[in-house]
Amino acid sequence: MSAAWNAFDAKTKNEKDAKVTNEEWKKFISAYTTARNLPKVVAGPFKPTAWRSGNSLTLTRNTNYWGQPKDLDNYVKTVTYRFIPNTNTLKVNILSGQLDAVGTVGLTFDQGVDLARSERGKYKTYFVPGAVWEHIDINTRGQRSKDLDLDDPRMRQALLYAIDRDALTKALFQSRQAVSNSWIGPISKLYKKDVNDYNYSQSKAKALFTALGWTPGSDGILQKGGKKLTLNFSTTAGNTTRERVQQILQSQWKAVGVQVNIQNYPSSVIFGPDFLSKGETGKWDMAMYAWSNNPIFEEGNLFKSSGIPTAANGYSGQNNPGWNNAEFSKLQIQAKTEFNQADRIKLFDRMQTIWNAEVPSLPLYFRVNTYTKVPGLVNYTFSAYTQYPSWNAANIGWASKGAVEEYKQK
Repeated sequence: MSAAWNAFDAKTKNEKDAKVTNEEWKKFISAYTTARNLPKVVAGPFKPTAWRSGNSLTLTRNTNYWGQPKDLDNYVKTVTYRFIPNTNTLKVNILSGQLDAVGTVGLTFDQGVDLARSERGKYKTYFVPGAVWEHIDINTRGQRSKDLDLDDPRMRQALLYAIDRDALTKALFQSRQAVSNSWIGPISKLYKKDVNDYNYSQSKAKALFTALGWTPGSDGILQKGGKKLTLNFSTTAGNTTRERVQQILQSQWKAVGVQVNIQNYPSSVIFGPDFLSKGETGKWDMAMYAWSNNPIFEEGNLFKSSGIPTAANGYSGQNNPGWNNAEFSKLQIQAKTEFNQADRIKLFDRMQTIWNAEVPSLPLYFRVNTYTKVPGLVNYTFSAYTQYPSWNAANIGWASKGAVEEYKQK
């Protein structure tokens, strides 16, 4: 495998064409990700019994599971997961009745809105407030980031002031998805409301650019020291909502003199070992993706200094921007062992104030989880912070066959 990886790395290290990188990645990863044997030991209510690579996974009820519902024959015996990477194809399958239910990681919000208009009793569409935080990481590592001033909080503040997030969420999400100004969401008791909201202001953005020494060139693009302010903006290819967001933000940044080039890759590349975690290589300047937070016990791990991916920690940290603030990291360590709620709130208040002032990531919004299911399928529900159905999957079943509804979607 190491030889194949080295060959892939050599071919793509200086490749500027995202399509070429995508194709090379597919060739490499497909050789090592095809399962040849199903697991023989499982602990859950269902066990894998059939696998069609890239197509489907079938599970049947595990008769040895300890938590079976009463009257077991009334509940689902077999579940088939179909893998449909294209969200438009997924939508067509729902409309045509080919799917009984979908998870929250498939449909985009706008597709959920369209599906809600076309239900006609065939299925029900749900919009569940969630803890999935959509944001744009700003790469502060490496010489390229220094040349572009991305390691300076004023540059990140300017980029945030230059985009109209309220208008964005209104246009794309009917204002159902809350604009965020922190990595902690409003459903958490630790959420701090009174931080700078960075309301859209071209004048503030331009003033910050000027303070950093960036001035408009003849083509309107900001320049400094003979270099233009040109940023590469990446996200997961094929996600139609994110691609629409990119286009809107690209236009708004251009209006204040920032040239933004969109370079998207498959999620396997974005979250692979050679992209986000290795910001010092300069392969990305801005990366849009999401983290799923835990509103019950937030730890602040995303931005601790020890979480910066490095060779020393095996590039395992989640602080992909490379932001390093000593006070924030000290408070984060304190918060991990503070179990008094009032004191935890105080610690996270200060942490959010620090984070909001330096914005290592541009906060966009907290996603609403969208999913569908057909009438009569009971106990298939989602909570605010999970991306998987039902805390007790053993009880999923059909009302027509006698399954008792114990959990209703709120």
